[in-house]
Amino acid sequence: MFKTVDFVLNLALNGLFIMVFLSLKGKMSAEKKKLSWLSLLATLVITAIPAIGYRVDQETGSHVFGFPFDMIVYHGGSTLTTASLGLIVNFFFFYWLFKGLQKCWKAFLIRKAV
Repeated sequence: MFKTVDFVLNLALNGLFIMVFLSLKGKMSAEKKKLSWLSLLATLVITAIPAIGYRVDQETGSHVFGFPFDMIVYHGGSTLTTASLGLIVNFFFFYWLFKGLQKCWKAFLIRKAV
């Protein structure tokens, strides 16, 4: 029971940190919201892909989820732990990746229109 509460609490704190960091300069714009949802979706989808976001640790036999940083570790039975900053780092990795792609796409469209 306490492991589940600890896991959910850790995920909630990570989510709260992400939301606070994104809204430091005021309200979240529609663009930030779209990038946030896209980043969260990419973080979760990439985590489920074997050989990229999922691997088995050979020493301990634990199942490790997350790309580029470990996010969730399954030790077997009912033991599921979260890496301290894995979710936050993965989220912002994809957030800035998509933000950079969006800027490149806008620059390409402007250059193409001229």
